[in-house]
Amino acid sequence: MKPIVRAWTEVRMRTPILLLGACTAVLQTLAVREAMASTGGNEAVVAALFGIWMVLTAGGAAIGRSSRATPRAVAIALVVYASCVPATLLAARASAKLLLPGAIPSVGKSSLIAGLLLAPSCLLAGWLYARLASGTHATSESAGVQSARAYLLDTLGSGLAGAWLALWVLDRALPFQVAGLAVAGALLGAAALLRRPGSIALGLAALASFIVLWRAPLDTMTYRWQTPGQSVIEARSSSRGALLVAHSHGQTQVLLEREPLLTLPDEHNAEWMTHVPLSLHPQPREVLVVGVAPAGSPALMQLHGVQHVDETVGDERIAQVISKLDAEAQGIRVRVLGDDERAWVRSTTERYDAVLVQSMPPTSVSGARLFSVEFYRELHRCLRPGGIVIVKAPAHASYAGIEQRRMHSGIASTLRATFAHVVVLPGPNTLYAASDAPLPAPEAVGSVIGQRLAQRAIRPGFVTSALLSDVMAKQRMADAERWASLTMPASTDAHPIVHRLALDAALAHLGDGGSWTLRVLALTIAMLALVWFSPRTRPVSFSVASTGFAGLALQLVLMLIYQTAVAALYRDVALVTAAFMAASCAGTWWGSRLGATRRALVVSDVAQAAIAGMMAAGAAAVIACNGTCARIAVVAGACAVGAASGVQIALASRSPEMSSRGPGGTVYAIDLMGAAFAALITYTLVVPSLGIAGTALCVAGVKALSAGALLAPARKLREAPSKVPGPAIALVVAVSLGVIDSTEHVFYALTVSRGYALAVLVVLLAMLGLAFQPRWLRERLVGLERRWAVITRTVALSPSRLVELSVLLPLGALPLARCYFKIPYLFCHTCPRPCAFGIMRPYLIPAALIVNLDDRRFCEKACPLGLAQRACERTRTRSLPSLGKAALVARLVTLGAVAVLYPMIASDRQSGIEGSGTFSWLFLNTYGISAWVLAASGALLIASFFVRRPFCDGACPIGATSDLVGRLEKRWLTKREQLEDEAEAERKSASCSRRV
Repeated sequence: MKPIVRAWTEVRMRTPILLLGACTAVLQTLAVREAMASTGGNEAVVAALFGIWMVLTAGGAAIGRSSRATPRAVAIALVVYASCVPATLLAARASAKLLLPGAIPSVGKSSLIAGLLLAPSCLLAGWLYARLASGTHATSESAGVQSARAYLLDTLGSGLAGAWLALWVLDRALPFQVAGLAVAGALLGAAALLRRPGSIALGLAALASFIVLWRAPLDTMTYRWQTPGQSVIEARSSSRGALLVAHSHGQTQVLLEREPLLTLPDEHNAEWMTHVPLSLHPQPREVLVVGVAPAGSPALMQLHGVQHVDETVGDERIAQVISKLDAEAQGIRVRVLGDDERAWVRSTTERYDAVLVQSMPPTSVSGARLFSVEFYRELHRCLRPGGIVIVKAPAHASYAGIEQRRMHSGIASTLRATFAHVVVLPGPNTLYAASDAPLPAPEAVGSVIGQRLAQRAIRPGFVTSALLSDVMAKQRMADAERWASLTMPASTDAHPIVHRLALDAALAHLGDGGSWTLRVLALTIAMLALVWFSPRTRPVSFSVASTGFAGLALQLVLMLIYQTAVAALYRDVALVTAAFMAASCAGTWWGSRLGATRRALVVSDVAQAAIAGMMAAGAAAVIACNGTCARIAVVAGACAVGAASGVQIALASRSPEMSSRGPGGTVYAIDLMGAAFAALITYTLVVPSLGIAGTALCVAGVKALSAGALLAPARKLREAPSKVPGPAIALVVAVSLGVIDSTEHVFYALTVSRGYALAVLVVLLAMLGLAFQPRWLRERLVGLERRWAVITRTVALSPSRLVELSVLLPLGALPLARCYFKIPYLFCHTCPRPCAFGIMRPYLIPAALIVNLDDRRFCEKACPLGLAQRACERTRTRSLPSLGKAALVARLVTLGAVAVLYPMIASDRQSGIEGSGTFSWLFLNTYGISAWVLAASGALLIASFFVRRPFCDGACPIGATSDLVGRLEKRWLTKREQLEDEAEAERKSASCSRRV
């Protein structure tokens, strides 16, 4: 009987982990689809969302590792997690009300909103995993085995749920109905942890919740929030996103991922995209439209003599909606095809006089896939002799910046790699005309279009002769040609240059740094992680982190390959993640049966590097395949990556390096942190810079480095817990929030509010009071902090320091992110629009100097920059050296420079209208970002792992002033003591003389 009871107990403890993995997969899939819908289908938000997910879940796992909970508490947490699933989906839909009608938020703003929405569910999921993973093992010997088993169950649940979603559920159920499945699963997991009658009650609640969410019309109600002022006529799910048909005031719109796909009526756009391109061809008869043509285009094409139009829109359900709404013109044959654009162009035997490419901007891969040499070669094959291709691109600004010039030059270079003649046509949309036949000279394009419109007896209402003479004037045509004349390499599927150039153009508003800003941030985070994990002393931890990095980076590369080949990532993102998780489960099962030796870990690292190398070699071939072959290849690649990752996790969980620190949450958290870094840089930096194949080779290099660290003789590690530099991480996150433009406005507005200023003043007053507190008050406060020791153990900060860090962190971080001057912090007295630090500086600096008089309390216990450096120092197992005399020299130089520049820049500010001298040299004239400031800040933070507080001891004016005052005070006290000693000696001598 005992074996049966023991087996039933194990099943009851393992079922919640399995169901937690399934519910997490469901919520993750729903969150990804909602995020893509909110950003117009931009797949970069997938990586951003994965990164946020990993960071939050890792934080929850770290908290769960250091806390204890009963089965009842875990069951209650599962019930709360169940309620978070529909609440998160509801909040995601409601967030559309925060945007302007029709506005598409940037990836940065979507990421910020996603972080706020996902925080409760992700933190809970990480905490639940850590508690469930460590709830069954009783000895350190079985901890690694149990940790690997927990990872196996979690990935098994995720894999099964993802496959079920991809192959059956998502095509048949709406999002809230799918959420009902996750709610029921979480409640059943909670029921497994309780005894009767609680388990029965939760089982009934699971059934009731599923029925309510399946039957309630929540999707219909919440879709209306995405189309304010419009009534939703129809809602469908397509392979490329949520498809809505909305109507308002006589106008009907078809929206895909909240972005207008078709508007009825749309006369102006239809005339521009029809009359201008077709007038460049002498006799257009057969026309191919790649994408969705403006409403009414077939009727206008008939005026040019067109007899047959093929329109490929990429999805069958989109084709059905377009065919129903945009009726065919009489006398012309129109076919609206639901095939993928590239696949249809590759397979068709038709030949056309004109091809109109209605492409999306290349800032996303789904848009950039129509700006590659391979695609243009297929279009070239479809043309009749003398045929012409017209490509729509984002319009030029009045004066194109260098980033816009590079993007348009990249498009022109890609077209010139295939066609003999290319002409740039400015206008509401910039059009690129390409053909092997000679095209009109740029200065004659307007007159040629006007003459052919007159010859064909076409009298447009919008594209008039006056508009043509204005838009295509000689100077404007020359400017358009010049803007697209830079020497740029052609864009290919494996190396989407146009995608990178479009991202650079989109990031140009970050300031002087541009895309270099993100590169510096990514490099700083990478170096911090490398120093913290210390491959020489903790090679297994570094191997786990690199496995998380490689696993997610290669998943994102596979998604990118699939999106380039098929553009159906919205539909099949669950399939890719399901294949990875299912294979990871199998790999974990197999790895748990292997010996956890250093050699096995090295072999696993080498296998992952080999898989990445094969992906780099085969990426171009997979992109060139048809949809079915690409799908099979991507799923096979995800399985290979997942299996290798699972084996590595199983081996690392039983490694002596990990078992001494509680592997249940540790391995999970480290793996997720590596994955979070991959999410940060893969789509934003690595792929645009290195291409798809280069990114896979970069991953192979990281795994080769990990294998080398495992093979190298490890340095002896003193037995000490691995501490997380929480304040340093918080500082990096705060600086990143200030850097991201879409969140900077929110961050800035929050920090200059009256409420925040009041909070800062309260903290400064409290610090002043505590600096001179009596002994009895100090003892009482120490006793209170001991009662909250659980907070200190969890975040490695006392409650008082945690409050001070939370309030003062924006003051320290915001000037590093953005400043009006080349050097932050120093010249706020001349700033035209001071940030939070500039506003609070008259109160902050005097308070800090006063508080520092006693025991340097501000610098040691309150300053965010000092706490960040101290947190880095605490991760080391030995005392770090100080800068010594070099610090004293640096402090004197710093104080001297501040003393000279402070009045000088104030005087130069008053000279002339815009200032002169030092002010004009140091003033940026914009609230911008300096990549040099970010690089210097990152270098100082990294140096804190090796040298004691380099910024505080060598470059901080507050620290330098306090140190100088302290030295003078010490010298004065020493002199006073010497005088008192001398006086005492004289008094004793005189007394002795009198006695004699």
